[in-house]
Amino acid sequence: MTIRFFFVFLSFALGACAANSVVDYVDAERGDLLSGRMLFGEVVRASDVPDVDVLHVNDAMRAFIADGVSGASTNVSRLGRLLSSLVDVGFSEAGYEPSLSQTAEETFASQRGNCLSYTNLFIAMAREAGLIVHFQIARVPPTYDAVRGVLIRNNHVNILVEGGQFYYGGTRDVTIDFNLEDPTGYPTRRVSDGYGIGLYYNNISVEQWKRGDVRAAFTYLLKAFRASGGDQNPDLWVNLGVYYLQGGHHRQAIEAFDVARSLDPRNHSAVGGLARAYEGLGDLRQAAEYDSQLSRYRKRNPYYHFARAQLAFGEQRYTESLDILKRAIRLRDDDHRFYNLQGMTFRELGNLRAARSSWTKALEESTLHWQKKRYTEVLAAVSD
Repeated sequence: MTIRFFFVFLSFALGACAANSVVDYVDAERGDLLSGRMLFGEVVRASDVPDVDVLHVNDAMRAFIADGVSGASTNVSRLGRLLSSLVDVGFSEAGYEPSLSQTAEETFASQRGNCLSYTNLFIAMAREAGLIVHFQIARVPPTYDAVRGVLIRNNHVNILVEGGQFYYGGTRDVTIDFNLEDPTGYPTRRVSDGYGIGLYYNNISVEQWKRGDVRAAFTYLLKAFRASGGDQNPDLWVNLGVYYLQGGHHRQAIEAFDVARSLDPRNHSAVGGLARAYEGLGDLRQAAEYDSQLSRYRKRNPYYHFARAQLAFGEQRYTESLDILKRAIRLRDDDHRFYNLQGMTFRELGNLRAARSSWTKALEESTLHWQKKRYTEVLAAVSD
């Protein structure tokens, strides 16, 4: 059983003790960044858009749990019945939509959504069934998309169920991951509900940004900050920096990226953002220093090359896209998305034989039903 959730945040493609006075200064600077004054000429507040009860359970959902899970006396049996019930009524990969972030209630009604949607649904339903469950960050290799010259990096969240599996006469915690074939082997860390709900607002923020509504995007990002109970998620600061950078406010972008790095010194997105911000200020020496820090990471990151190939494809530089894809495939040859983009590129170049070969390879490397169905349909259309 797998459903994947995308924790989306923005990243650029190229890309001790302190005295109280220092802390107060930093807090004041952070507060000013979160006010939105520089971007919009006035203070923006999270309350400008309504709160959403992401994990709300309605009467229909309660009835579903009562019918499908009633009588189960242990956590293990309740978990098994819940999973079976969801599959029996049609919750499956067929309803997966990568850009559709929904609440638990919305996902139950539509049986559609991305992995955030299904994660919200499962956590809400599992708790209604009496299970103890938590959002859990899984450190799987990130994936990337590209929009208007900006890389969108997708991290991964799954679910921890306490005592969900029998183990040598007792029980142990179990991870439920609705998109990875095998979620074991990846480092994980449990996070709070506030953190998880912040991911929902962050996804909505990015979707608003994609539509060109920067003010709505900024407002939903503020709600992500508030939901997570503070400002300790470096990725939210990266997004904030990107919004300032896109608006031409390079110094504010640098401040936001610096906060992200103070929380996570190895945050590559923050380093890339700093490079672009200093470049925007005309400080090419400082920009080059940050770019050099990223150079080794970029060269060995297949998804960085994949994202660059996406950008080249979107700008109709098809031969360049193919060249970049070769580097990505040399670094990782088992990701179906690389071959899918390769097939799309060959098709644009008029080489349908090579395109079919690429999509056949994509079909071989795909693991989920909806992926295989999509590639089978594409191959059938090309063969006509």
